[in-house]
Amino acid sequence: MMRMGRVEMGGMGTAIGFVAYNWNFGFPRGPCALRRRWGIRMEAGPAPCPFGSNLAGSRWDEVDGGKAFIVKPPDSVQPRCIAHFLGGIAIGKSPRIGYPEFLQALADSGVLVIATPYEISFDYMKTIDKCLDRYDRAIESLDQTQVAGIPVIGIGHSAGALLHVIQSTLFAPKYRVANVLISFNNRNASDAIPSFDVIKSTATALGPEFFETGTALEEELFTSAVKIAAGAPGVGDELSLVLFESLSFLRQLRPLLIEIAEGVEEFHPTPEETRMAVRNGYDVLRTLVVKFTVDTIDQSEIAEEILSSRTELKSVVLDGTHTTPLIRDPVESSLGSPLQELTEPFRDPLLGEIRGLLATINEFLDTFLPMEQS
Repeated sequence: MMRMGRVEMGGMGTAIGFVAYNWNFGFPRGPCALRRRWGIRMEAGPAPCPFGSNLAGSRWDEVDGGKAFIVKPPDSVQPRCIAHFLGGIAIGKSPRIGYPEFLQALADSGVLVIATPYEISFDYMKTIDKCLDRYDRAIESLDQTQVAGIPVIGIGHSAGALLHVIQSTLFAPKYRVANVLISFNNRNASDAIPSFDVIKSTATALGPEFFETGTALEEELFTSAVKIAAGAPGVGDELSLVLFESLSFLRQLRPLLIEIAEGVEEFHPTPEETRMAVRNGYDVLRTLVVKFTVDTIDQSEIAEEILSSRTELKSVVLDGTHTTPLIRDPVESSLGSPLQELTEPFRDPLLGEIRGLLATINEFLDTFLPMEQS
């Protein structure tokens, strides 16, 4: 397969984007629309984890040094489907830290999970390009005889749900049989980013050059800090992983600040453009929309309104909050520490929210997977 570096939206990217322009929706589909046909790689080689892939644990297989993660069902369980998972904004960069309980439980139920980390950006099109390329790499790393013909679904939380909707509208994933949208939201940048006006005025005053300086030093400090932590006495794989993912999370803020300093102040496509495009082009047959009883930033009602004429829509309301998919077992997380006894009373209520979400997803899958696999 031909391999190229990532195609940016300037230069060649602009030309490809122009060819792939969707005149009905009024903005480019992006170079990814032609990527599969031409076999073009949208992203250059990996930035490997400085101390290898053992930190992912036996349940998490790294692809390209952390460009994607595969969570497989137990050996005794035949995968019922493949799920491309995208997490929420910011935490989507670190699915191993943000969603381990949820994704491992999904895998236990027979879902082969491919989680593709992504960095915060105003350009949703570029983000989706990267996620699809990382998903393709993960699929290629698997034994093709074991995954051929297995149905594919999309599962997204918060901003990840929005990215799946845009992807399913502008990139025509014909192989996908369903989407699961958890806590969907599609807000303007000024509403989505806390204190956006203050950040914007500060970044503009400092200028992009301020944030571009020190990149090499940042890289050196990042690598050194992780290596030191990994080799320190008493520091296990779990703590090293937390440090690595936490630093990776912080590193994505600098490119975002550069975008703001350069004058970018809204997502592309905008919420209005997205709603218009989805009403005309969303192309996935079945969609489950999940919202929680306590979630002030949820906009699932918008998803329901724009998707109702495009898909077989099921909508549910579950006990929980916007962060329910991020819940971890509080007792296991505090084993051997003074916090263990304190966390015991919260275990059943918290895990009950996760179980409710998993049961809802599996019930949804049960309604069509036997038909797809027959």
